Amino acid sequence: MKYKNLKMDGYDLHILQTDKFKTVNFNIEIRFPLKREDRFFMSLLETTLPLSTGYKTLKERNISCAEIYDPAWVIKSSLSGNQSVFSLRSSFLNEKYTEKGMTKKTIEYLLKIIFSPKIEDNHFIDEIFEKEKTNRLNYLRSLEDNPDAYSLVRLQGYMQVYDFKPVTLEELYYTTKKIDSKMLYDFYQKMLKTSKFDIFIAGDIDEDEIIKILNDKLKINTTVKKNNFHYITQKTYNSPPHGYSEPVPNNQSKALIGCKALNMTDFEKKYVFTLYSWILGGSNSLLFDDVREQHSLCYYIYTSRQSLTGTMNIFSGIDADNFDEVYDLIEENMAKIVKGDYPDEYIENAKQVYYNSLNNIEDSLDSLTSNYESEVLTGSDNIETRRINIGKVTKQDISNLAKKVHIDTIFLLKGEAHGKEDV
Repeated sequence: MKYKNLKMDGYDLHILQTDKFKTVNFNIEIRFPLKREDRFFMSLLETTLPLSTGYKTLKERNISCAEIYDPAWVIKSSLSGNQSVFSLRSSFLNEKYTEKGMTKKTIEYLLKIIFSPKIEDNHFIDEIFEKEKTNRLNYLRSLEDNPDAYSLVRLQGYMQVYDFKPVTLEELYYTTKKIDSKMLYDFYQKMLKTSKFDIFIAGDIDEDEIIKILNDKLKINTTVKKNNFHYITQKTYNSPPHGYSEPVPNNQSKALIGCKALNMTDFEKKYVFTLYSWILGGSNSLLFDDVREQHSLCYYIYTSRQSLTGTMNIFSGIDADNFDEVYDLIEENMAKIVKGDYPDEYIENAKQVYYNSLNNIEDSLDSLTSNYESEVLTGSDNIETRRINIGKVTKQDISNLAKKVHIDTIFLLKGEAHGKEDV
């Protein structure tokens, strides 16, 4: 495999050459500084833009897509550390297995989705926009019917992760109602002018041809030339933790616990925090073995870390009457890691999971591309460096990191059916 990073006019081009796969990945990453107000626009743009590409109907667009052998593509908006991210990720069959000229036609089609929306009088077409806005509002209303998603949104609405006030579900709903097609188009235009653009292409491709296609078809006029990414460092936490509870007419309760890891070093962010999370709440972890297997107090329990923000969530499905006991066991197991009072096999098992994940990267073009993006955009290490460094993590390193991890916010979606049929 060969990697090449090129400075182009308005964007950076990253090329991963490999002849191991029959497909080609073409990804566009648009990054801009995270601002609170952006949260209300990104999801709307994510669904409105793909339907605003100049085709009269969805059927017409699908026919055009079929003519280039149906490339798989998706537009996603997300948060990454201190940045908002808007991206197009795609995969298509190498033209060596279709017909000559398909690479050019496919890339042109994909660029059109992001950069050439159909508009009227400087706003998105109202019919398309209003339909997607209605879909978004319906989704936000429907969250109450999805306890897992609802609980997470609630936790995020209470937990102070960024340097601005958390966005609540109610605010998402009522602010979305106020957005019109002109406001969304203005946000889109601002994004194009104030973002860092990176394009990744991976596969068995002709580098000169790709550059020519992009030079001919892509003109980016952004004021941002550098990637100013950095981790968010958590410096404070709620002591005692802030707790919130809502009733739900179900048997099962959802207990979510948001934690903060304060002032982590670079090595801790990249490696130690990963192992800590897996030892505490991965498969065959301390929490799984203690809370679920030994005490039978939960239906499931696991952790999910966000290294870029220095946070970790603990998810569990429990009976409401067991919450206090479950919470006490979570605190006990977090304390065990601080003291190093657990068998070394938990560390070795977590490291083996990490090694296995590294080994699997090279088996998938999507994984290779994502790994390459992570190196370029977030400063992660290459595969071999990661393999070496994870092996260096000691039990003492994990204990030192564990002292920095604190429970900050608790949200309990409290099931009150108590054995009755779910409503």
